[in-house]
Amino acid sequence: MNDNHQHNPGREAQAAPPSASAGPARRSQILVVSRNGHMGPGVVEHALRVAERLGSSILALHVNTLPYLPDGGRRTSLFKMAMAESAASFAALARTRDIPVRVEYAAGQAGEAVRRLCHSHGPIDFVLVDQGLTVDKIAPYCPVPVFTVTASAAQSSRPFGAASPDSLFPRGAKTMSTVSKSRHIRNCFVFGTMTAAIYAAVFTYQDTIMQYFSKGGAYCLLPVAMVFAVSYAHGNFTSSFWSALGIERSQADQRPTASSVKESTVAPAPRKDVRHRAQASM
Repeated sequence: MNDNHQHNPGREAQAAPPSASAGPARRSQILVVSRNGHMGPGVVEHALRVAERLGSSILALHVNTLPYLPDGGRRTSLFKMAMAESAASFAALARTRDIPVRVEYAAGQAGEAVRRLCHSHGPIDFVLVDQGLTVDKIAPYCPVPVFTVTASAAQSSRPFGAASPDSLFPRGAKTMSTVSKSRHIRNCFVFGTMTAAIYAAVFTYQDTIMQYFSKGGAYCLLPVAMVFAVSYAHGNFTSSFWSALGIERSQADQRPTASSVKESTVAPAPRKDVRHRAQASM
């Protein structure tokens, strides 16, 4: 009776399921890459939706592509602050869907950062690229498929009644853009004051200015210098004014391509006429 109930550790270890001894299977990962401090809400929502469907975890990579600007590290500091806010919002959204999220920071070229991450944090199923990066900058360095998410696609795929992507990051979502806007406003005041000062000086001391402008000789360069000064100050004021309002010039390249120039400048060779002609015999 005692032999049947003898404690056998080997038998208990053999009866235990393999998963208990080997640990939980490692999840596959979706790598989301952004060159911005705040990751775009469109790519965040798409990554969460795909990860929930596939049962994957998410690895978010923020790449600071301009780490060595001569600004005393101000941009890098702002970038990391924005990344921390984005990571907190990303983790809060992922927690509601039980999706693990890990955030990494890298500096330098985005393609090299993705290559290093794919080798050190595998396995990775595929890569999602945020706005600001293109597939051709990532794919040559990446051993897995690379996809990009457009804002229109994320907007159309959002179910009816869902929260707007702009509400995914309620606090600090515009940190980098706010800094850029404040710079434009500051430049607007600086160059606006400079322009007003030039005009005020011209109208106040117009007799003295005209006396020097009409002397001739080397003084003939003074009107040219005045024109350049007014053009520089007023041009920068106008540019900063429209940029502060959020109105930017179109980035479309209107220059003709090399193929179109070649087609328009190279004339086709004349074709030889091989038709038979009627001849009169005398």
